[in-house]
Amino acid sequence: MPYPAWTIWMSDRGIWGLVFALLLALTACAADSGGQTPAAPDWRSPQPYATRTPPPSPSPPPVTTQMPTPTPHLYMVQSGDTMISIANHFGVTLADLAAANPQVSPSFLQPGDTLQIPAASGGAAVPPLADFVEILQVQCYPAAAPYTGSTQCLALVENQGDVPVEDVAVRVLLHPTDGDTVSAQAFALLDALFPSARVPVVLLLEGVYPNAEIEAQVVSALPFDENGGRYAEGRARQIFGTASSTSLAVDGWVTPPPGDWASVWLALSGFDADGRLVAARRVAMNVDGAAAQPFQAYLFSLAGEISRIDIAVIWAADSCLLCP
Repeated sequence: MPYPAWTIWMSDRGIWGLVFALLLALTACAADSGGQTPAAPDWRSPQPYATRTPPPSPSPPPVTTQMPTPTPHLYMVQSGDTMISIANHFGVTLADLAAANPQVSPSFLQPGDTLQIPAASGGAAVPPLADFVEILQVQCYPAAAPYTGSTQCLALVENQGDVPVEDVAVRVLLHPTDGDTVSAQAFALLDALFPSARVPVVLLLEGVYPNAEIEAQVVSALPFDENGGRYAEGRARQIFGTASSTSLAVDGWVTPPPGDWASVWLALSGFDADGRLVAARRVAMNVDGAAAQPFQAYLFSLAGEISRIDIAVIWAADSCLLCP
């Protein structure tokens, strides 16, 4: 059925009206954007987007390298020593010294006991072993009474360095041809050895070993400051000796060097005609004042007649508790 003419006219006018309204809307949008048409997004490039960031993992704790602890060294208790005097001598606390030696009772400390000396307070290490102390000779003999059935060894050590040392100790090992090795350790007869000084060491081992091979080594020798005022080197004067077949009586004088000294210590070494060390003795005296001090000592030979003696002398700031 054909539409009326006026119906078609109204339809055309409606279409043109709709087109005109769309043009007006586009013009208004262009005016709001400043006359610029927004650019379309580039969908080809990746777009960032927010993600949940995981918390940082904890850093591993730093690796701490365990440093080696200072190696303690041995000290053999001497006559007159106490735990307090030993601790003060080595600059350690009494508690540290006692903790390092739980097997030793301070009330029953005996000469010959061996103590472990720990590092000084604050981690200070024990001074290193002086490698310039040399053993010149070691002689071993069957011991006389009251040590019959034992072996007595005499070692002679010399400080070949330029600085004094203290706490010099020697270990002697005997290697029998038909038995186990035996050993003993002892300190030199003087607490301090000054340069060029020679001092004997006396050791006693159980049993008799006539054909044993002898081995000896220095196990302790600690440098010290000679300006510290603890020790001074001395000299023996006007020495007279009265000899017999097996002994020698020695008389003489020692004069103190400048300083305030409480005791004097002498180490006597006796040699036979072939230069072998056959006798050794220590003499200690408390002193009062700066006057010369007379001394007398008896040397007893372990093998033959004594032809020559050497005497090493030191003065000490500490007194000898068991000395006259």
